[in-house]
Amino acid sequence: MAVRLEQVEVQYAEPVLLRETGGYATGLSVTAMANAVGIIALATYLVCAAIAYTSIETLVGIGQLWFHGVAFTTTALVFNPVTFVVGGVTMTALGWILAAATSALYNVLRRR
Repeated sequence: MAVRLEQVEVQYAEPVLLRETGGYATGLSVTAMANAVGIIALATYLVCAAIAYTSIETLVGIGQLWFHGVAFTTTALVFNPVTFVVGGVTMTALGWILAAATSALYNVLRRR
């Protein structure tokens, strides 16, 4: 049995988070990084909310693992749409701001 192999040229895409000037990567795109982290923060918030509304005991267990020394108790969870939306918006904004600040600081420190 003969196998014929052909040479295939593979082209790689440029990294999305790097800006190009004169052929050299100059650093992270602050906006792209902030948008990516903002989306991940919102997704994390939604997963956490889903766990809270489906299995509060699991959420309490995770909280006790992460915040040792704090006694969490299981209580009845009441859904409030206003606080749910405000929590999602503020979590996304916090992720965006932290990523933008971190990317900007990274770009400054990288140039030194």
